[in-house]
Amino acid sequence: MNLVISGLVAYPSEPEEIGQTILRAIDKLHTEPRFGQLVSWEENDIPGRFISGELLDRIEKGTIFIADITRLNFNVVFEIGYAIGCKKRAFLVCNDPIRPDTELIRQVGIFDTLGYSRYQNSTDLAQQLSRIDNLNGISFDIGVLNNKAPVYVLLPPLKSDIETHLIARIKKARLFFRSFDPQEHIRLSALEAIENVSESHGVVVSLLPSHFNFADIHNHRAAFVAGLAQGMKKNLLFLQSGDDPVPIDYRDLVRSFKFPEQIDEFVSDFAIAVTESLQSVQTKSPREATNLLELLILGASSAENEFQELGNYYLETDEFRQALRGEVQIIKGRKGSGKTALFFQLRDRLRKDKKNVILDLKPEGFQLRKFKEQVLDYLEQGTQEHTITSFWEYLLLLEICQKILKDDKARYLLTSAINSLHYGI
Repeated sequence: MNLVISGLVAYPSEPEEIGQTILRAIDKLHTEPRFGQLVSWEENDIPGRFISGELLDRIEKGTIFIADITRLNFNVVFEIGYAIGCKKRAFLVCNDPIRPDTELIRQVGIFDTLGYSRYQNSTDLAQQLSRIDNLNGISFDIGVLNNKAPVYVLLPPLKSDIETHLIARIKKARLFFRSFDPQEHIRLSALEAIENVSESHGVVVSLLPSHFNFADIHNHRAAFVAGLAQGMKKNLLFLQSGDDPVPIDYRDLVRSFKFPEQIDEFVSDFAIAVTESLQSVQTKSPREATNLLELLILGASSAENEFQELGNYYLETDEFRQALRGEVQIIKGRKGSGKTALFFQLRDRLRKDKKNVILDLKPEGFQLRKFKEQVLDYLEQGTQEHTITSFWEYLLLLEICQKILKDDKARYLLTSAINSLHYGI
């Protein structure tokens, strides 16, 4: 049975040889009627219309999306994510004679798990495309949503003032979130991105200016995740500082700003949209497990992304029980050893006794790092140690006092004995 192959073929505009080879391959395929509706992105009737809208509409209506990733391109990577989000078959190819972005592809991740086919010339490419016998896209369940951590955030390898302000504002909006943090995980797999976006009510992506370190790596990940979110019809907060680097094709999707404080309004609108989604979407229950392996829950790769579900399957270790009994005060271990999971479970257990005051303190402000740098630059070694120690003691005491006052305020309103003392009864 000959499948009808219709849709869009996308590729970078540079080097020109890639596009010329693909156009010759499409001409060869057009001799067969079933390839009559397969067109390149350059053949779309775009004048007077939004560039992105026309291309994305073609992807959504087609049976397949073909993309060349020899040289990674923001538009093409976004469109790959969009096609997968629309559950279209994404067929990726790479031009063998042209030196590819091998190292960039490796660092970005994503494409090593999606896989791609290599071709040498237009005849070779046409033959490979003519042998396509499966138009099924990647399977994922968009109906099973994470209502406890409804937002997915893609973070860059290095966090500047912008990312620090963004995370603080998301927390202030009381939006629980899961994140991909390159400082915790080196690479982003396509499966992980698809899974996290599909179960989210909202996705947050911020782009790095092209002169930043790791901008190419992060922005291609961002393009893919944003494309997934658009294809799955998720609420998307797509941010960039200034007008760089998003190309004009997709500028309408991006919220641009010049100062971190401008993010507040964007996050506020985004939080309202996520809340509306939480209240209106009817979520499906996950299907029941049919065997022992499906019953196993290995958890997320980062405890921060699952702390609300962690108690359902956390295995109490000897270290946990020692900390619970108060036999140890400091937990030390390398990344991935379970320190965060232990803390979350210990915190939740101790909070059951209302007399305990539990303080969650995770210093992540850019100002703290700048303070440390200035201390190290301007003070003598002995003064450095004294100043930093005093600073942290002061910070801890302030946070503890604030937490106690907050807890006491709630207790004061509900406890008649305290009210009686206040009014002199």
